[in-house]
Amino acid sequence: TMEMNRDISILMVQWLVDTANKSVKILDGLAASGARGIRIANEVEGDFFVTINDWNKKAFNFILRNTKGFDNVEGFCENVNCLLHKKRFHYVDIDPFGTPVPYIDAAVKNVIPSGVLAVTATDTATLCGVYPKTCIRRYGAMPLHSWIKHEVGLRILIGYICREAAKYDRGVEVLFSHSTDHYMRVYVRLRKGAEEANESLKKVKTVDAVDFTYENRKTEVGPLWVGKLHNSCLLYTSDA
Repeated sequence: TMEMNRDISILMVQWLVDTANKSVKILDGLAASGARGIRIANEVEGDFFVTINDWNKKAFNFILRNTKGFDNVEGFCENVNCLLHKKRFHYVDIDPFGTPVPYIDAAVKNVIPSGVLAVTATDTATLCGVYPKTCIRRYGAMPLHSWIKHEVGLRILIGYICREAAKYDRGVEVLFSHSTDHYMRVYVRLRKGAEEANESLKKVKTVDAVDFTYENRKTEVGPLWVGKLHNSCLLYTSDA
């Protein structure tokens, strides 16, 4: 089910390694058996090191077994928020069961500037407006349950990440995003500086979605990201 999700993450990591001009530190933060981190270690080429973490001890034992034979991998059994305050990374992957909200604060603070944060959300019913009160509590945003609900959900998720990053004078550049099956997935580059944060926040707004509902009345949704959902330049970036 998550094969395409991991395929894309490998492509993103390969792009980051190719363009970094330095050794890239990678975190698979909520790894379970470590499938994503192991695929990165096995398939990506270049100078990088992978940290695979899961707080569950049984999962951690699987990680240790599955990473035998790799010299560019280490395993941890910690709360990912604690780990993120001990070590910093160029690429952080947050792929929880349910909402990623409890992990975003630590992640946006501790991704090395110009690094990439990858986030999966499986609470799609919340982001798509089935449970609007839950969306307001978790993401501080009003969703829209209509035929554009998946795009609105993606934009709410990105907007939330942007607002959390701005608290620490960091802006976001959306590299890629998609809504597939039971989850939403976004990749953002973190840019350091108050001006970067201010420029990003200009793209987070509350909008009137009256044209996208079945009822002809004012319908405010958001705040959500109104900027681009993808950076097409990624497709054409050559090795640095």
